[in-house]
Amino acid sequence: MPRRSPTRDVDWFCGHGSATPKNGLAESRMLGVLYAGRPRSSWPPLSSVKPVYGHLLGGAGLVNAAATALALHHPCLCATANYADSVPDPECDHDHVGDGPRETDVGLAVSLAFAIGTPTPVGPLGVGHPSARSPTSGAAALRTGRSCPS
Repeated sequence: MPRRSPTRDVDWFCGHGSATPKNGLAESRMLGVLYAGRPRSSWPPLSSVKPVYGHLLGGAGLVNAAATALALHHPCLCATANYADSVPDPECDHDHVGDGPRETDVGLAVSLAFAIGTPTPVGPLGVGHPSARSPTSGAAALRTGRSCPS
């Protein structure tokens, strides 16, 4: 049986999102390495909750993981606050969920929290085994443009 790439099953990255040019490029370049050879339009979306609460130093990792777990529970991706009005770096021209919250079918998400004092900077969180998920799950299904219920 061929070995599956774990990155193929990731539906969303909850980014560290410190809104610094170097951090944004680092996260985008990380996706470029993980999804080398695939068009950017097929990469899973990346968004961040940090623009809402700021940097909590060591607590940022916990809040990021909680936000990721809530996105899995309420199938809804948060939008990156203030992103819609920004002009992204050309290397960051992938899906940042900048146009508002998005209803989704998220089975596997990765929380990125490179915070000061955070013992686990990368944390995968998921619901169910990928083979048991809906055939519409994955990056393509996440771009439906539907809004989350209020």
